[in-house]
Amino acid sequence: PMILSALKIPGFSTYMHPWSSQLLLGIGYNANEQGRTDSVKLSMFNITNPSFVTEQDKYNLDIYYTPALYDHKAIMVEPARNLIGFASDDGYYLVFAYRQSGFYQLAKLPIGETRFSGHTDNYFNNTRGLYVGDSLYIFSDTYLDVYDLNTFEYQGSINIIDGNPAQYFHGGLMPM
Repeated sequence: PMILSALKIPGFSTYMHPWSSQLLLGIGYNANEQGRTDSVKLSMFNITNPSFVTEQDKYNLDIYYTPALYDHKAIMVEPARNLIGFASDDGYYLVFAYRQSGFYQLAKLPIGETRFSGHTDNYFNNTRGLYVGDSLYIFSDTYLDVYDLNTFEYQGSINIIDGNPAQYFHGGLMPM
């Protein structure tokens, strides 16, 4: 192996995912001038010239942890649909998009119990998001939440703990 390029930026990425042939998505930590991490950061690296890699854009979040930092299964990345999604440490599922002008947040969606009680019990570590057609499904330890992928309107939830999910559905008809 040969080092073709080096990049000095505040913080570091713990997860990287190809976004296009010229771009590489990084999720990691921002760091202050003393080197202490202070928030989660999204980075988009321009890898067009492997000898001169640059951080094209960055977005610092107001969270300090996401399971996406250390678990590749905890992040939803779909460049074709321009979607980046993962759970945050405050009980929400965050959905982002990326354009040449930078990252922008599409939605901050409450996960399971957060929607009903307003608090989280740190169950976000096992939260997963996926989409089918125009529906976004967010699975947590206790609920399956459904959102419209175009408007991010809440469609409903099913409690998946008690074995009788129909009585716990909190919305209209479940999208199929």
